Amino acid sequence: MDPTTSEDVIMPHQSRLAARRKLGDRELHPESLMMSYGYDAHESGGSVKCPIFQTSTFAFDNAEAGKEFFEAIRRLRQDSSAADPGLIYSRINNPDLEVLENRLTLWDGAEAALAFGSGMAAIATTILTFLRPGDVIVHSNPLYGGSEWLIQGILTQFGIEAVGFAAGRSEDLERALQKAGALGQVGLILVETPANPTNDLVDLQRCVQLAETLTDAEGNRPLVASTLGTTCDVNTSWMLMRSLETLKVRMTTATRNARYVAEFLAAHPKVLSVGYLGFLSEEDPQREIYRRQCLAPGSTFSFVVDGGEAQAFRLLNELKLIKLAVSLGGTESLAEHPASMTHSDYAPEELEELGITDGLVRISVGLEHPEDLIADLEQALEAVTVEQPLESGVPG
Repeated sequence: MDPTTSEDVIMPHQSRLAARRKLGDRELHPESLMMSYGYDAHESGGSVKCPIFQTSTFAFDNAEAGKEFFEAIRRLRQDSSAADPGLIYSRINNPDLEVLENRLTLWDGAEAALAFGSGMAAIATTILTFLRPGDVIVHSNPLYGGSEWLIQGILTQFGIEAVGFAAGRSEDLERALQKAGALGQVGLILVETPANPTNDLVDLQRCVQLAETLTDAEGNRPLVASTLGTTCDVNTSWMLMRSLETLKVRMTTATRNARYVAEFLAAHPKVLSVGYLGFLSEEDPQREIYRRQCLAPGSTFSFVVDGGEAQAFRLLNELKLIKLAVSLGGTESLAEHPASMTHSDYAPEELEELGITDGLVRISVGLEHPEDLIADLEQALEAVTVEQPLESGVPG
């Protein structure tokens, strides 16, 4: 296939994309569209899978086309509604990246999506798009440790101040915005919900309402991604497309497994509490936010082992099937100790305030059989020793 014609083949216009979401009058489900959306095999040599366009640059039909494509880039920098340019350079656009981004929109019914080389690349690029020296960022707490260090350890060196608020406390958000407004212009509200690792929820609808009261300015399109080179590379794009085909099946299984594991832990005498969204009571104010924002409790949650860090470490060191590793949402089950690992950049008093105690363990439940996962946790919990309180009484 000639790459210069692929704007109409690999990267069809939005009207063509919309048409491919239907079978007659029937709107197709995302899990069906993951196999072909945004790509026509008959227009690419019959290849069922989108080929990997392993190239850094694309040839133009003529000089006039090259000029037109670069003019489109300049228009996009000024107006996010401008049409996308043709293929120029893989750091800017690539057929695999475009197909991936089109398919990512389907799960959430989004207008558009951008794919980056990592989560931190996405966060850093977004921050650099919207913040300037003198601005203030308002963010939920706790954040992923990398995000927290970027905000507190790096952005402050560029004259950007930060004000945090506790996830799960709506009133804290409004107080944080008032405090931030006194420091400078609020350029960004950064939210992680459910919070990592506590699973506390942030009301996204309320965040949007409050953000709209701050400014009328239109947001910028983060073309800075192509300048910084944070866009997703072609091989990763292709692998992600492949993974999206089984996403529904994997997430459904992992979510089901997580409930079995959470119920086991909640009933165990050596576990003090379980931060699982499926356990929210009707009286909990977070329950209404959960109904609006979540389709299911997910597969990642935390639990507190009786005995603090020493006993949490004992449990982690005894695990056999579940891997002691950071990350979450994968096919394998993982467990880690946030206070000393992923969130260790937080000060001790901050960890205590946010509920990230020494005994808290985060677990990401994968696709193993739930009975095997429970058996592994059960044998690991046998190694946990809980001090029994001294019996009171009068010596005889």
